[in-house]
Amino acid sequence: GTYRNYTFLVEPNGFYSRVQNVVLTFCVGNNHHAPMPIMWKNMNIGMPKGSRITSDKFLIKAYIPIKGGVDKNVQVIRKTMDGLITYFEAHEYKNCDQLGEEGETCVYKLSDGYAFLNYNSADVVKSALSKEQVIDSAKMENFGLGIIGALVGGIAASLIIFLIARLGYVSTYGSIIMGVAIVYGYKFKGNKLSKLSAALCVILAVALTYLVFRLDLAVSIYSAVNSKVNVTFGYCFSHAKSIMDSADKLGVYNENFFKMMFMGVVGACVMVYIELSDKKTKYNVEKL
Repeated sequence: GTYRNYTFLVEPNGFYSRVQNVVLTFCVGNNHHAPMPIMWKNMNIGMPKGSRITSDKFLIKAYIPIKGGVDKNVQVIRKTMDGLITYFEAHEYKNCDQLGEEGETCVYKLSDGYAFLNYNSADVVKSALSKEQVIDSAKMENFGLGIIGALVGGIAASLIIFLIARLGYVSTYGSIIMGVAIVYGYKFKGNKLSKLSAALCVILAVALTYLVFRLDLAVSIYSAVNSKVNVTFGYCFSHAKSIMDSADKLGVYNENFFKMMFMGVVGACVMVYIELSDKKTKYNVEKL
């Protein structure tokens, strides 16, 4: 919104962490000169304990800890806004966009966050993103190199999962890493991700996750029975499920199988969704 002729943005920060903040952002300058960072170290506007101010060129961010009820936090935010704006006015820092152009501005949502822009700079950003979109659309997908990249990423993730499993843990996070490594490996070498290649990445994630699961199980079985029974590693790998069943451990087999396979599929599907969604919104410029 706009308060006392200054555009501001209020957003949450640290939602999943122990300490949660409200971030209050302004964009100010003086004749295309950004405030010096040292200004915020010695200022005193009565901000609550634990608050801090950071600056990045023209962007000024105040991090305000959330404490107490809604009404109390609203009062603290309003007091901080008044203190900052009074400080801006005293030092002749006016409302501007992120290019330093003074005057009326709006907040725009981009794919990588928010931006303070005036109408002219917003048009410049839209034009630049449109050109990038045309260039990106012209890129040809390279299935061959993409598959190689996905395999390299998947094999690297498989080694991590296998090593963790040998330490005695069933790593659901490792299975998520599998999906991430495969999707990014494909995109890195294949230039971009299509619906067909996305499906191939999911299938590859399932196959490699299952292979790692069976390899780890075969190693465990072979190590346990080789000194007692003359069996080969190949036999343990091929008949792992029936061996676990005969040892009355089928429940353990099914539980570990479900954990690894489910998270492997979820990891791949989530990354595919993020990449395909990002492809649609990457070049959007939306005025709030």
